Amino acid sequence: PFAVIAVDEESFAHWNEPLITPRDSLAKIIEFARASGAKLIFVDVELTRFQDGKAFRQECRDKNKPATCAELDPGDARLAQVLTQQQTSSPPIILARTIVSTRDSASGEPRRTVRPSFLDPILGPDHPGVYWASPLYSVDKDHVIRRERLWELACNCTDVEAIPAVELLAVA
Repeated sequence: PFAVIAVDEESFAHWNEPLITPRDSLAKIIEFARASGAKLIFVDVELTRFQDGKAFRQECRDKNKPATCAELDPGDARLAQVLTQQQTSSPPIILARTIVSTRDSASGEPRRTVRPSFLDPILGPDHPGVYWASPLYSVDKDHVIRRERLWELACNCTDVEAIPAVELLAVA
């Protein structure tokens, strides 16, 4: 059995219908799921932008200096704090990794690229109990999902990365 915690119209209206999901509210939802005995928490929310809507630019920061929650606005900092407090004994948290399709500027070849999140420098690549996964799936011409895409290959800043599917991590 599983439960889905969805943001309904009433909650969305209570939040004043923001373009960006309020991070402090998202942190509360994660804490609620943890306290309620969830075995797995999947957060299917766009996390590439800051609470104020500005895009995170990985190249803008000093890669030798780790990011801290103090650099973030209060909502983003609260979400980062909840995620960094994750223990290996806590239910795993799977975050949706945003992957975009682009074209290589030199060759014109299609390319899939990881869109970085403001959480990347805070969580790092191996934070215990927090995982990034691809929420993408294939739909046949008749609009039916018949097979899962177990991973996505996408370019990050320096490498090609294999990003596991949410479904794959959920059963792991």
